[in-house]
Amino acid sequence: MDKFTINGLEVEVKLAFVKNFLAKIEYPITIFDFETFRNLLDKNKAINYPNDFEKIFSLAILIINNKEDLKSTSLKINTLQLFVKTLIPPVTILTSTAALLEYQQLFFKFLITKLVRFKIKSVVILGAKTETIILKNYLAYHQDKSKFKNKITYFFHNHKIFDLYEIWNHDHIFNLPKYKKASDQDVGATKKTWALIKNNNDYWKLLKPQSSLSNNNIGRVIDQYFSYKISLLPSFTTQVANHNQNDVLIGAVILSLLYNLINPNSQFKK
Repeated sequence: MDKFTINGLEVEVKLAFVKNFLAKIEYPITIFDFETFRNLLDKNKAINYPNDFEKIFSLAILIINNKEDLKSTSLKINTLQLFVKTLIPPVTILTSTAALLEYQQLFFKFLITKLVRFKIKSVVILGAKTETIILKNYLAYHQDKSKFKNKITYFFHNHKIFDLYEIWNHDHIFNLPKYKKASDQDVGATKKTWALIKNNNDYWKLLKPQSSLSNNNIGRVIDQYFSYKISLLPSFTTQVANHNQNDVLIGAVILSLLYNLINPNSQFKK
């Protein structure tokens, strides 16, 4: 593995893998992130989660026209094309699989309209395996008779869907030796992001313009909402939207760092 120093931190990278990954991405791209929640149909079986569904209730999409737009100064401008759709459904809408699928179509159509409108050639997602499978299945069996059908079928069959966490979430590809605990335990995407970005003022100002809820706090609120039918604060959907936007921007910054690593004139010390 190649060794670099990024923001004063030693990093080990399988550079050949990163180069190959980035070379396959064609622009324009969309970076997107889902927020999901879990609803248990049978509370008595909650320990084993045998009957739960993953539901999408928030989706953020950032359009990037070329890789040069991933610089911190350019990203501030491109956030004007950061789209977010957030909805909290009534409890009753999720009592059947059919109702769930119908509800999810709202989000997929939202995504699809952006793919078509901006002539997107690649989709970059942030480590969401469940959502990726759902998305691929939806695109593969998309039966919309509108003008989108052929374009989406073409898009899907070109396999231009990339999971950014294939790199970021695996230490055998991108490793921070300082934080390594055990040979069989990866450092994790959150710690990598925090450690590498917190010392970069340009990106830090971009990524932390406002406070937002954590994944855990969002999940906790949603669990309480569906289990005990508590009321949600009026600001909750805004907080979720802020969280999603921040995650998508982090994805853009990660891509920016990766492109910088493979650049022969990289600012990072090798």
